[in-house]
Amino acid sequence: MKLSECRSGDIVLITEIDSHVSGTLRLRELGVLEGVDLKVIKSSNPMLLHVNESRIALDRELAAAISVNYMVSASGNQTC
Repeated sequence: MKLSECRSGDIVLITEIDSHVSGTLRLRELGVLEGVDLKVIKSSNPMLLHVNESRIALDRELAAAISVNYMVSASGNQTC
């Protein structure tokens, strides 16, 4: 599933980042990497994410380049 599909409150694990999309190198520099978990604080555009004790604003188009798996959905269900 893509990060752009997540809702506010979701906690997800990054599984893949499409390196062919512009801006993904900068994300990696900010600590947005495969194997890192993050929380979606705001799911509208731009998305607001909590990653590694930092908050990052991210355009939904760039978020579509990031594949994730749910750890905890916004409904509170643990899935991993």
